[in-house]
Amino acid sequence: LGWKDYFTINISYYVDLVKEFYSNMFNTSVDCDKLEIKTKVSKNVIKFDDNLLGEILSVPASGSKCFETKKCLEDPELVLEDCLRVFIPNENMFGGMAKPTNLLGVEHGLLHHIVPTHVLPTSGGHEKMSYQDLYTMWHVLTGKPLHFPHLIMKNMLTASSK
Repeated sequence: LGWKDYFTINISYYVDLVKEFYSNMFNTSVDCDKLEIKTKVSKNVIKFDDNLLGEILSVPASGSKCFETKKCLEDPELVLEDCLRVFIPNENMFGGMAKPTNLLGVEHGLLHHIVPTHVLPTSGGHEKMSYQDLYTMWHVLTGKPLHFPHLIMKNMLTASSK
């Protein structure tokens, strides 16, 4: 998927600057398809969009942009029940049920651990798969393009609003 460089970044960071970055962050775009974030750190204004983030991280800035939704009309190939069957082949599992991770096989369980802790970090427990986890894992397994910088920025905005 072209994400190798994202996982090999090894730069030191400074907690106070990161806190300031997130506490001053907001979305300046009015278009749902394009994200643009503006923030301020040490009196310096920082403005960037999902395409620039893709360049910085050396990851592709193309593909599906769906984030935190049960249904993604943008991607007609993604049917929730079919997606669930890839990970949990139990016929009784359907979209409205909780998706516990203890039903996953070893490989899918490892992939699930990586997604909410490293790919798109979230707080809280990870005993159940979120729709975003499921959606991201499905793209990784099928090799379908996923607009990773867009999802990172959506995740950043979600984290800054909590």
